[in-house]
Amino acid sequence: MHGMLDRRTITAAILSPCVSSLPVMLVGATSVQLAHDLHVNPATLGVLATSYFLASAAFSFAASHVVETRLGAGRSMRLAATCSAVALVLVATITSGWVAIPFLALGGLANAMAQPAANLLLARRVPEGRQGFYFAVKQSAIIGASMLAGLSVPTLVVRFGWRSAFLAAAVLAVLTVLVVPGQIPGAGRSEVPNGTVRLALRGPIIVIAASIALGTAAVAPLPAFLVVAAVDTGIPEATAGMLLGVVSLCGLSMRLLSGRVADAVGGEPLKGVTAMLLVGSAGLAMMASGSPLFVMGAFVAFTFGWGWPGLFQFGVVRHNRDLPSIATGVTQTGVYLGGVVGPSVFGAVAKGVGFGTAWMLVAGLMSVSAVGIAIGSRMAAGASEVTEVREVGEVGEVGEVGEVG
Repeated sequence: MHGMLDRRTITAAILSPCVSSLPVMLVGATSVQLAHDLHVNPATLGVLATSYFLASAAFSFAASHVVETRLGAGRSMRLAATCSAVALVLVATITSGWVAIPFLALGGLANAMAQPAANLLLARRVPEGRQGFYFAVKQSAIIGASMLAGLSVPTLVVRFGWRSAFLAAAVLAVLTVLVVPGQIPGAGRSEVPNGTVRLALRGPIIVIAASIALGTAAVAPLPAFLVVAAVDTGIPEATAGMLLGVVSLCGLSMRLLSGRVADAVGGEPLKGVTAMLLVGSAGLAMMASGSPLFVMGAFVAFTFGWGWPGLFQFGVVRHNRDLPSIATGVTQTGVYLGGVVGPSVFGAVAKGVGFGTAWMLVAGLMSVSAVGIAIGSRMAAGASEVTEVREVGEVGEVGEVGEVG
């Protein structure tokens, strides 16, 4: 089942999710210049980010099914990178904020395909004892996209304008198409009996997907609004962009660390997700207090509140090894729905009553999400035990029949 790991395989798993996340990350990082140039307010910026996540949510399940049963991991990731490149170039040409909506939706479609494709690649090609770390590496690519977006502010945006950042990202997406192999041994399409989708733990997955939707709704405004919120507290624009880059690096480091610990310690990864969400909610509450706690809260919120996705994906795949792409397609629908609601609601609240109230709102959502994940993980563990007992019973019955014959 698992082939030999190689650099090109790991590069594919990193680059594909990264470039598919850049369209929405760059909207947040370049929000100050973009808003000034196109005359848009925070609520409109929220709508732009929402269009990306709405498309991801709408296409997530269907895209995961196409990845698993038709295209396989390699061709899916190349197609996703191509769509992302086109979306980035088109956004760079807009003269009105509203025109960007269909282009960001195209980026969302690319994301809906890139995520399950990378999950399928890792589930099929990485040994089980190392999957925690490599899922963390894959999810770190997404926060790496946030880091690149933040660093683009002082290096490109301030000097050459916000459009230059989108064009540079498009070049990276094209390079990804060239790097990712079209066919990856062991990560091709799967045979799904009668064209049906059978998930082992339907009930727990629904609870987990709904809970993670709340967690994503809480965390999605972080990369989208950190720069503009930091500027609102009196932090210079270039410094705010650097802050986004640095705190994103902290989140990236936490994802890698949590994956390594999961492989070494074992146990239920979703319990770790619960703990990280609780700590992250405290960081969001600190950001509501304004400067200087804003900066400290940003570090805590990004490190823990945005450090869980790798551990989360690993936990979902552990309970659904037969169809990892489709299973994570279900939970990713919850992630994207949270991404739809979070930025738009946060932007509206920030516009109406200020950023402080908006940060407190998402802090509360993240706390509720932690409770839901704790419940879902217990349900999943119980369902796994029932499944194992049934399988043992079936094996015993077959053995007895064989002896009689």
